[in-house]
Amino acid sequence: MRTLLSVADTRPEFTASWRNRFWLLDALDGLPKSVVHHDYWPPNLFLGSGSRSTYAIDWANVGMGSICEDVANLVPDSLLDNYVPAELCRELDEAVFDGYVSGLRD
Repeated sequence: MRTLLSVADTRPEFTASWRNRFWLLDALDGLPKSVVHHDYWPPNLFLGSGSRSTYAIDWANVGMGSICEDVANLVPDSLLDNYVPAELCRELDEAVFDGYVSGLRD
């Protein structure tokens, strides 16, 4: 049986994030800039047939943004829009992060 966190369980982490918000926002502003899709979510992503490549469509909102902005949005959008079950959150997060870092290294 899955146990959900209560608001009380998450309050310390939220409070710490809120207390550090200016530091966090400054850190995000300091990231390198890159071309960003700005609409990077499952309906705009397709796997190449027989390959490990992913293709993005719908580039209407393309612009400049922080280097990890698109990929940081992919996991929450995938979960909150029910494209991926919540039980797979950790696996999805690890797969997306590992794939992104691997792509940066390439």
